[in-house]
Amino acid sequence: MSREFLLEEKIIAVKKSHFEGVGVVGGLDRGCTLTKVLFSTVKDDEHYNLHFALFKNSHFEAGLDYLKEKGMVVQVPGAKLHVTGAGCDMHRELIKQKLGLEIQFINEFLTQGRGTHWLIGCADDSEICYPEPELDMSEFEGLQANNFLQKLIEKAKKDLGEPIEGQKFPCMMLFMGSGGGIMKIEENGMSDMVGGLWFAGRSFLGLSKLLLGTDDYDEILELASKGRRNNVDTEVKDVLANDPNSPYGQLPPNLPVFPFGKAVDTDKTLADLSREDLANSIVFSFAYNAFTNLALAAQTSKIPKLYMGGNFFRHELIRAEILKIVRLFTGESIALKFLITGHTGAIGAMISKPEDEFKYLAFMQQQAQQAPDGANSPA
Repeated sequence: MSREFLLEEKIIAVKKSHFEGVGVVGGLDRGCTLTKVLFSTVKDDEHYNLHFALFKNSHFEAGLDYLKEKGMVVQVPGAKLHVTGAGCDMHRELIKQKLGLEIQFINEFLTQGRGTHWLIGCADDSEICYPEPELDMSEFEGLQANNFLQKLIEKAKKDLGEPIEGQKFPCMMLFMGSGGGIMKIEENGMSDMVGGLWFAGRSFLGLSKLLLGTDDYDEILELASKGRRNNVDTEVKDVLANDPNSPYGQLPPNLPVFPFGKAVDTDKTLADLSREDLANSIVFSFAYNAFTNLALAAQTSKIPKLYMGGNFFRHELIRAEILKIVRLFTGESIALKFLITGHTGAIGAMISKPEDEFKYLAFMQQQAQQAPDGANSPA
């Protein structure tokens, strides 16, 4: 019964040695929109299979039933299930009642950094990241040799340095679920929250509800895949001369510069626009906004290895369009990968101990009193 509400489930194999000190090999993260269920099965003598199951919050109890049906590896008898996210704090008693386990709530600002570091550190990118989609660069054909763009690529290489093959850390991670933020993660697991996203997944769904009449992620992306944002957005060709001698340089004519700009340019109203075109504009406005924030943080920190994670990036359409812009303006200067799961919070909860949370909260109190610049959060 609970499986019918399952949005998706992914599995990766992880060596048992990475779970030293973990009481229950599983976790739970109920955010403001989705519930991330993490559980484990034994693959062989040396590995556990980690299962990443996803449910809508409206089917939260189905997610709990699913977790109970599948079970979890309990390495320490009597250990508590570690949970995180605003919804898990709100529904503590329901979780205990459904699962028959005592729970330990872990602060989600701690869990995101720890979970991301653990996931990247214990598996190859090929196992935990989406494969790079085939990119259709035809709309930018001939521009790669453009002198202006080449200067931008050279600047990106100078600002960021070249990615080092096989080096995992330091890295920058942008996570985008209902909310979003950007973390710098070091080799030793220390993380620094270097930025936040004012417009993230919950705002994406809210704006879609207002303009499209739906807040269903899959429906929004299906609409967007059939739409053309150039019917909604102001593009370079609408405001700049397509002239190599222009003082603005020769930018791609079809590059959007003002989302929804044509509502002003042509005095269009909602009735004049298709849902598909509006969806396309909404999706890429949020996607580009997220990436430009990440790129700025990477440039400031001089870190070329970047990850984007969270359930906003589940659809290939979003990932492909971001990568097209990355290739156009930075060449191979940025090593950008998309994590296959938005369960980094649940992972971080699973591996964290109560004393880690106390240490983190003490650190935050110290930060509030001293307000030092550029300090890192503890591992």
